[in-house]
Amino acid sequence: MLFSCWHPNRFILVMYALALALAVQTNSHAAETLAAPQQLAGKTLAEWGKNLTDGDLRARLVAVRTLPGFGAGADEALLQACQDKHAAVRFWALTALGDRAAGNRTTFQELLKDPSLAVRTAAAYAHCRLKITPQAFELLLTGLQHPSRGLPIFAADWLGKIGSPLATAALSSGAKHKDYHIRNACLEALQTIERAEQTP
Repeated sequence: MLFSCWHPNRFILVMYALALALAVQTNSHAAETLAAPQQLAGKTLAEWGKNLTDGDLRARLVAVRTLPGFGAGADEALLQACQDKHAAVRFWALTALGDRAAGNRTTFQELLKDPSLAVRTAAAYAHCRLKITPQAFELLLTGLQHPSRGLPIFAADWLGKIGSPLATAALSSGAKHKDYHIRNACLEALQTIERAEQTP
């Protein structure tokens, strides 16, 4: 897993946030295809934003995974969360902004120097969704080769969403990985890039 190197309690917090976020179905795609809701899990955008700034780590993790369901209205709060003191919050905020191709390139550029490799890679994804640069793109390719399982899977998915054929060689190599999770993620990314190239 991406954060398996962390203390077990921190890992549990991340998984808890994921479970709650999935339970309320707050993915960015849904936010784009449906009108932004007034509330999610009984709270408004403002209330989730307050949790993100004032809550403890668990509350902030749940908030950062829930806010994308509000669509563009949550972008400002997510951008602020990119500066959170905890790497997991920064990671999910960057991931959400990257999924929406939203945010601030200057902020993302600064976070390419973050102490956390996972955060640097997520910042590279968010940056490349707005503009591909050699530094950011290389970080994604580095993430694809990480010895863990989680980061390469994220990197493959992100490279697919970015859609640049520059990633084809690295993804083709990853499609032969001994870990079938990574292998399948690379294959799916290649298919996504191929479909994008075929779209008029």
